[in-house]
Amino acid sequence: MAQVKKKKTKNEYRTSMRVCFICAAFFLIIAGIYAAAHWNYMVMNKTVNLNEEIYEGKDPNKGDYVTLNVNLVLGNYAETKHRINGIIPIGTDEHYAVVLFDQEGNLYVMSLTVKSSSDIDALESMVNPTWDLLSGISEKWPTGISLTGRISTMDSEIRGYYKQQLSSANITTSDFKEIYELTLDATETRFSKFLCTGLLLLIGAGCIIGALSAKKKMKEVEDIQEIGRQNASDPSLNPFLNGGAGSMNPYNAGTDASNPYAASMDHPQSAGTDNAAGTAYGAAGAAYGAAAGTNYSADATNPYGTNAGANYGADASNPYGTNAGNAYGADASNPYGTNYGTDAENSYNAYTPDSASSDSYNSDSYTPN
Repeated sequence: MAQVKKKKTKNEYRTSMRVCFICAAFFLIIAGIYAAAHWNYMVMNKTVNLNEEIYEGKDPNKGDYVTLNVNLVLGNYAETKHRINGIIPIGTDEHYAVVLFDQEGNLYVMSLTVKSSSDIDALESMVNPTWDLLSGISEKWPTGISLTGRISTMDSEIRGYYKQQLSSANITTSDFKEIYELTLDATETRFSKFLCTGLLLLIGAGCIIGALSAKKKMKEVEDIQEIGRQNASDPSLNPFLNGGAGSMNPYNAGTDASNPYAASMDHPQSAGTDNAAGTAYGAAGAAYGAAAGTNYSADATNPYGTNAGANYGADASNPYGTNAGNAYGADASNPYGTNYGTDAENSYNAYTPDSASSDSYNSDSYTPN
């Protein structure tokens, strides 16, 4: 079944426009703040050398963008699978525990989060050499890799796995000066920052387009309403306006000839009566009216009228009339008239003895048996 789609009103379009402008301003401001906060890393590519910070005995600061040369890896302790709606996989983060040291030889443990398969392969290749080095089996340092990312707090669930794996490997503060509950998130690259900023700007631009579209629709509604107001105030365009003369209104009480129910000559039953003036059965000019020019009127053109010139009237042109010139009237030219015997041309005039020698039935020629 077809459904009628409700059209929005002017106020609804105005509300939509305002909401879109507000959302656009919100996302554009957020994009600006985000870009400003990450400007040094995203645009200027400025980072803190975490190896130097730790070497000098400084602790990593949450929120810093750092570069870290990783040489010692204790192993992978957890992974995080990202899915859309819990169904569509969009990537997996791998979590590793790495070892850092200061200038005095103190060891520090910190978490590391990576996504790139090449980084994962490189970290995996360092696990066994790291344990060999820490246990004294080997003095050879593993070949390291350089990673860039942001220092952030660990998820509570990830932090639980982190502590559990370190405990099972006997990694405690008795052997390590500090076990940081922070992670270097190497998945937050410069590209990811540009992508996030661009997404915020795109949403803001979409909101602006939506606001402009709503404004355009609102203007269209205003134009339609203005046309409606003009039509409503114009009798020639408003067929229901009192006093209007709109020719397209079939029920208008005007005099338009195209209106079959109007009080005009084309209107058979108007003006309150069946024989009103101007109608087919009306008085003036109607086919059955009593006015001049109608078929049954008293006008001369009425063949059944009683007026002069009518076929049955008293006029001379009426062959059945009683006036002079009537074939059956009292005129001398009426062969059957009532003037029998008075007209010389009456072949059936009254019998008059010896009235005329031309009478074949007069007394002079009559011979009785």
